[in-house]
Amino acid sequence: MIKQTQNYEMIKTMLLDDKELFNRISDDYTNTALWDPKKSIWVGYFDNEDCMALLSVHEENSIVLNMHMHIPKKNRGKKSFKIGNSLIDYAIEHCNKRFVKINVKIPVIYQDVIKFAKKVKFEEEGLDKKSFKKNGKIFDRIIMGRVIR
Repeated sequence: MIKQTQNYEMIKTMLLDDKELFNRISDDYTNTALWDPKKSIWVGYFDNEDCMALLSVHEENSIVLNMHMHIPKKNRGKKSFKIGNSLIDYAIEHCNKRFVKINVKIPVIYQDVIKFAKKVKFEEEGLDKKSFKKNGKIFDRIIMGRVIR
């Protein structure tokens, strides 16, 4: 089942307590004490009450949404494409019709995430140079987009 959630404690627990997942979504200066999940809209993919993945959505501008997919390692692999497509389809169906595009920025060190994004219909559009710091090294991020209307 897919549904929007405002269970911010569950969101924080899922993202901050999973060291592997948190390590992938954070940069060197992420301050967990200041991180506020209320700044995004959250959609969850649930198996009964168990949240298998989260999608955070926020406005980039008046016609573009920015999304971040959070799938714990145990739910990745073949089932992640069903989960990812379902979450994105839900967000597209339920967002305001003024939005015509979704953007994502993925650090180049996460080639598996770039491959996943391509499989869920995102296209490479450019490079955000020197925009992500991880373990003391600076990396580019791939800019990917998906036109939805």
